[in-house]
Amino acid sequence: SINGKLLKSCFPLFKRFSLIRNLLGISSQKFTVQTSLFNLLCELFKVKNVEIALFCGTPSVHQKITMQITDGLNIVGYCKISEKKEVKALFKHEEDIFKTLHGNGFTNTPQCLYNARLKDETYIFAQTTTKTKNSKILHQLSAMHWDFLSQLHQKTKTSLPFEKSDFYEALNLLKQNLSYLSVADAKSVSAAIAMVEKHYEGKEIMFSFYHADFTPWNMFVEKGELFVFDWEYAKRTFPPFLDAFHFLTQVCIFEQHKDAEGIMANYRANRHIFAEYFDNPDFSYQCYLLGIISFYFDRDKDDFNKSNIQIWAALLRLLQEHA
Repeated sequence: SINGKLLKSCFPLFKRFSLIRNLLGISSQKFTVQTSLFNLLCELFKVKNVEIALFCGTPSVHQKITMQITDGLNIVGYCKISEKKEVKALFKHEEDIFKTLHGNGFTNTPQCLYNARLKDETYIFAQTTTKTKNSKILHQLSAMHWDFLSQLHQKTKTSLPFEKSDFYEALNLLKQNLSYLSVADAKSVSAAIAMVEKHYEGKEIMFSFYHADFTPWNMFVEKGELFVFDWEYAKRTFPPFLDAFHFLTQVCIFEQHKDAEGIMANYRANRHIFAEYFDNPDFSYQCYLLGIISFYFDRDKDDFNKSNIQIWAALLRLLQEHA
């Protein structure tokens, strides 16, 4: 965002003048990168002297350090670091996803350069992601996003029984966690699950890859092409195109600060576009909402963001009322 770029450009100013830091309540911290890691990054990204921007991670059970690697001018990749074994498993999963995507000729995604453990039990995952000053971020769904999802579906589609899909597993996990919801929310979620199971039960379904965090902050446009990164939560067998609902919903929540009614109004205004890709957009939106609620229950357990859960459950109710 413009505010984000402005803040980033001011970092050197904050570092130089302690008076400004004190006025804004900013503290200065010092970090040391191990020589062995620094040399590894230079070797992996083929840069003589890499420059690093450090992000300490979004608070969650899978919080990890992320290094943005630059050659002094352009972003050449990212390096994720963690000591948690469950995060190590995510690194392996993302590496496998990249191998499958590139093996299927889908190349608008990063490549894994390194996935291994350092001597001190620290797990390192390095990936290519080349961004320049000309790279752009799109904050509204566009034909470019739909084309990306269409290509993703075509390159990864597979037919299998509903009961053997990742989506079926997500619904089962959600059923096991209904007690975390309020009575009203549990009722809406249970009704949606029953409807989806009735629709898919016993059928052979065409599923495909699902990114699971298809948002502006995980993608960029370079030379007219959309590149998407952060596939650590990707699923292989989900209903196609559900990522479009995630993009619309998360932008409304995190960038536009809308409540459920505001998000639904946005969706209704754009429903005709979704209707070009879904036989029944309202049904597919409910499939997405069940998937995202299930994911956060499974990942965060008792630490999930209840306000977002309440928004997603409210969206389910609004879709059911409209039906």
